[in-house]
Amino acid sequence: MIRQLLLVSEEKSTQGLFFLPEVYGHSKAEIDYHLDLLQQANFANIQHIPTGTGGIWKLGNLTWTGQEFLANAKNDPIWKKAMKTLKSAGGTASLEAIKILLEKLVVSQLQLD
Repeated sequence: MIRQLLLVSEEKSTQGLFFLPEVYGHSKAEIDYHLDLLQQANFANIQHIPTGTGGIWKLGNLTWTGQEFLANAKNDPIWKKAMKTLKSAGGTASLEAIKILLEKLVVSQLQLD
């Protein structure tokens, strides 16, 4: 879902405005959790407005780190290859491991290694 939220941010966020993202097939709680992760990873500017029911999470512009990750994750064939590699290695990995894997796949595709 991190990739989906970054793509939504790139598409919809302009001039520093925050918005409530929607990701098909995911609940508000799932989206809010992943927005918190994006903020912790410094991938996007996130606005959290506390309320009596936990708060409202809004997505803003991508940070430099988020732009770099998305530049590598945006390419569908590379993303699918990365996810296939992860699945064959056990199915889960840290965001940092996924970032490194994507970078290696991009470099390999460019034949720079």
